[in-house]
Amino acid sequence: MSSLSSVTRRYMRIVSVAIVFVMLHIFLNTDQSPPSSPRRFLQAKTDEAEDTNTTTSDSISSVESNYVSENNLRMLSFGTSRTWGSGMNHPKTEAYPGLLNSRNEAIRASDSNYPAMCTYSMVGQHDILDVITIEYMPMSFWGTRDSILQLGRRLRQRFPDATIIFLNVWTPHQFFHKGTNIGLRQFVIDNTDMTGRVVLPEGALEEALQKTSNQDWEFYGFNEDWLEDAANDPLINGTVLSLPPPNMEDPMLAILNVAPLYLKDMSHFSKLGHVWTKNRIIDILQKQNKKRSDRVNPWESTDQCLSWFETGQSLVGTNMHMNEFSPTKFGLEAYLSKPLNFLELINENSHPEFLYLSHMSTGPQEFYPEAIAEIYSNMTELEFSKSMSFHDVKKKTSSKHILTCYNETPPQLPVHVVSHHYIGEVPPGRSFLTLKPNMEKTYPFRSVGIILSPKAFGDKVEAIF
Repeated sequence: MSSLSSVTRRYMRIVSVAIVFVMLHIFLNTDQSPPSSPRRFLQAKTDEAEDTNTTTSDSISSVESNYVSENNLRMLSFGTSRTWGSGMNHPKTEAYPGLLNSRNEAIRASDSNYPAMCTYSMVGQHDILDVITIEYMPMSFWGTRDSILQLGRRLRQRFPDATIIFLNVWTPHQFFHKGTNIGLRQFVIDNTDMTGRVVLPEGALEEALQKTSNQDWEFYGFNEDWLEDAANDPLINGTVLSLPPPNMEDPMLAILNVAPLYLKDMSHFSKLGHVWTKNRIIDILQKQNKKRSDRVNPWESTDQCLSWFETGQSLVGTNMHMNEFSPTKFGLEAYLSKPLNFLELINENSHPEFLYLSHMSTGPQEFYPEAIAEIYSNMTELEFSKSMSFHDVKKKTSSKHILTCYNETPPQLPVHVVSHHYIGEVPPGRSFLTLKPNMEKTYPFRSVGIILSPKAFGDKVEAIF
């Protein structure tokens, strides 16, 4: 298994491909069947019982009992679109959190930064948890080691008796073809007649692999050590649910064996994959003889992660108009013609908090204006800002330039999504965030939420609502 440092270029390429197909599932909801018939691949056996070539096949059958429900355990699941249930007809009931009666707080096309900053808001002030699952793909480009640790530590500090499970389940995306330096899925696409097709046809994976040999494939674990480090952190003391690494003596068989766990995008769980994950979680809980516990500690730190995107109900003071710009989609709109567009911020802590603004973005075409954001700590400064133009504010080092376009999005997959950009530090007490658009565009600048957190993770957070 090669190290991360040796594959940076390929890593960047495959992440770009992964983004494209995440968007494909979100907006087209295309495919819900596994890549090929599970019967054929799951019957493949080798003599190594612990090998991936047998582990999957020996554990697919559904566990009839639900240990979580039977023991009245309170469970919450964090994660990406895999945990959310992308590709399922009924994500709430068919994804593994639904199969376990778990609260599902997964966010599509996300990394661990958002829940690490918004743990208090997402869990709830008074909720008690016995089981917590955390699923962020090992190859996540945006996710950081610090945010995975932050999330685990905040949860452990609050819930000392909870079982915290980190999912480390590799995907076929992590295989690369040596001769072409491209990922498995792209290799299959390049070797398949895709005329008039959006998803891969039945048998495409098998046919593409027949054109290669075992020596043509290599596997990269990417950031899997982040999950192991988090689970072993003494301030977390978690458990890792792992799919054993593929047997690289026969990588093609390993690919075919794990393929039924995934849809044809080779990234999101199939129904079989969700059942497999549910069963492995139950295995862990049974081995621990997990029982309900009401013991909690006071939250060490709080946060305010507010969204009015789907409710139209804003808890912040503002002079901007709330518009339902699409059915059940709401935004506070900032106009170039208004001298002042502001949000009122209340930091209830005794220390500064880090502010991110959630707003609408599009790609590859730009339908929203750019904006300049600045934080003011009193009404006098706020009133003075009325006389300042976009370019005046942009010159100030304390201001933040907000871009609203994903320029690199493929034309065939246009997106209209929520973005989260870092603005700056908010002092304790009352402050104001002003927004100055740079021009008139198809739509006005639309804010849909704010994040006030005790810790920041970069200039941008990936979490598509």
